[in-house]
Amino acid sequence: MLLESTETFWLWQFLARLHPLLVHFPIGLLCMALFMEWIDWKRKNAKLREATNVLTLVGAASAMFAVIFGWMLAGQEEAAGDNLEIHRWAGVTTLVLALGALYVMKYPSRLPFRVLLFITVMGVSLAGHYGAMLTHGDDYLSSTLPFGQSPPLAEESNSNFALASFNGELSTQQVEDLNLEVRTILAHNCYSCHGEAKSKGELKLDSKDAIMKGG
Repeated sequence: MLLESTETFWLWQFLARLHPLLVHFPIGLLCMALFMEWIDWKRKNAKLREATNVLTLVGAASAMFAVIFGWMLAGQEEAAGDNLEIHRWAGVTTLVLALGALYVMKYPSRLPFRVLLFITVMGVSLAGHYGAMLTHGDDYLSSTLPFGQSPPLAEESNSNFALASFNGELSTQQVEDLNLEVRTILAHNCYSCHGEAKSKGELKLDSKDAIMKGG
């Protein structure tokens, strides 16, 4: 009963939906901290070191809120699957690493801090990538690359077949064209919210059985 009331309470829903806003703070702050630490390593600039420490502190704090609100959001959204789990635990790992970097920040040697900060940035990059895949689909980055892609499904067919204006029995070629066009529509417009990784409204459209069940 307590879980149900928490999920429907408007304040928890509102706070959870701040996750997409908050998650950009640790990404930007920790990446900038690493960049400034690299400059400090090259130039031995004490003022930059102080700025790096502040950025790491604020980045770790924002990562903590992003993880908390992200965990709450996962309970409200219909996301599921490997992408969600990798995103979730990459975020938690990033938080732990950022806190570790804070702990070793005052060590006489700067090396442990730099190593942990570098790994933290790798972690936040991984978490951000899988977060984008959850929101925009698995091919969010790869779809922009000019190599290793097959042509869009719609371009593989020269058919101008329109089901709405057709009467009679479909030919084998028309069935193939229709199947291709429907799969193209589903792949480009539906799978990111109703596929394996996410099923908004408990509707999945990534298989025939799921479509028939949803209907």
